[in-house]
Amino acid sequence: MWHRIADFGNLACWVDGVTDCELDGEGTGAIRTVGLGKHSVRERLEAIDPDSHVLWYRVLEPHGMPARSVVSEMRLTSLGPDRTQIAWVSRAEELSVPAEIFGPRIGAF
Repeated sequence: MWHRIADFGNLACWVDGVTDCELDGEGTGAIRTVGLGKHSVRERLEAIDPDSHVLWYRVLEPHGMPARSVVSEMRLTSLGPDRTQIAWVSRAEELSVPAEIFGPRIGAF
């Protein structure tokens, strides 16, 4: 699974709802434009640690999410042969909607 996540510009191949994904640059600092039907969002790779199977990215403004300074982490943890736990966590500031509504809106992406 790590090979899919580490391929920062290939999100459309494994995330439902992503219609296309274009990558500008390579490695840390690369920016991907993620197509979500009629909408798109730009994300910059902040850091990647292949040994720990973790990557961090920032959602670039402007975007359609009801928050500012959105930063996400994707972390893979082996649970044994053929089993992997994926933790995909985002942090944000200045939510313009209550937190209990924000989660489902992000899930809709």
